[in-house]
Amino acid sequence: MFSDENISTYSEKNIYEEGRKDGILHGDANSYEPWKNYQNYSAYYGFIGHTINERVKLTELDMGIDIKTCVTCITLNIKNEAYNDDDKKKDSYERRKEKYYLHNWLQSFSIFMNNRGEIIRGTMDIFTYDCEYTITEDYQTPGRRIPHNLRKINVPLAKTGKELHDEIFLDKKITLKGNKVIHMDYEGEKGDGFFYNKFAAFLVEASKFNRILDFSYVFAIKNQPDDYLKKLQNYTNLAINFPLLENAIEKWGGLSLFKKYFGFFSYLQNLIGVVEDFQESEYIRGPVQLDKIVCIRSKDYGKTKTMSEDQLGNITIDTNAIYEQLKKKNKK
Repeated sequence: MFSDENISTYSEKNIYEEGRKDGILHGDANSYEPWKNYQNYSAYYGFIGHTINERVKLTELDMGIDIKTCVTCITLNIKNEAYNDDDKKKDSYERRKEKYYLHNWLQSFSIFMNNRGEIIRGTMDIFTYDCEYTITEDYQTPGRRIPHNLRKINVPLAKTGKELHDEIFLDKKITLKGNKVIHMDYEGEKGDGFFYNKFAAFLVEASKFNRILDFSYVFAIKNQPDDYLKKLQNYTNLAINFPLLENAIEKWGGLSLFKKYFGFFSYLQNLIGVVEDFQESEYIRGPVQLDKIVCIRSKDYGKTKTMSEDQLGNITIDTNAIYEQLKKKNKK
């Protein structure tokens, strides 16, 4: 799919060893922040939940068999966009003729767990692409914001299964192949920033929910969300205390991001055949928004920073546009 000149795939090795290529700073993993080479850059952070049906190996009985189970997925999406003032000032014709002035990096970081709250695997994918039109311009005329020079980077995690489970919940970190470590402290005391810590907090809460109720954390948001926790409490006689879930149900429960995000997620999880047939949509419950979208805008090479809440479209407009391109390439 990525063999032509418009879309290419970079492996984890390229990120750490290739250095500068096509204006993108790969270099050392700890300094993979190429947007900081530009005068102005923005970062959008958002959490999305999914469920999928999947065959998982049953290991504790040493039977060597697979069972079909519901898998909960929590995804942290981080989109960075950067540009220089001089490039933005050029008129539209000059932009098209010379280059696309908006440079983007979209990271999709997903962790999967079973209904017993056990983490089974994780994935990280990064897309880099350039755009001519802003998100605001796409709101005004939908479909104008098209990703150009699209590249996909896969960053494997060093551990999986129980080792990954213990690393996240006991060691409070995730190690990527290449030895880059992301510290994620669900108690918020340490860690590599607020959003990675909140990612870990979502994982802890989802694991507890799945383990106690043998039910998917995300599926709870999607189905009768207004009184769902109350019904569960009456049924189990347990004191239910899941503040992140309650907030998600109150603000986004029952709202589907199927059309906006499902295709992108299905591509990353090799579920392309599912998205082509909407009758099979029961295969996946969600996606659903879990938290507000936060934007941090930096001006003058980071000397001035502002934080604000933003629309989910600042992420999903791009995920949908990326999927549409990938779908076209897949059909060729």
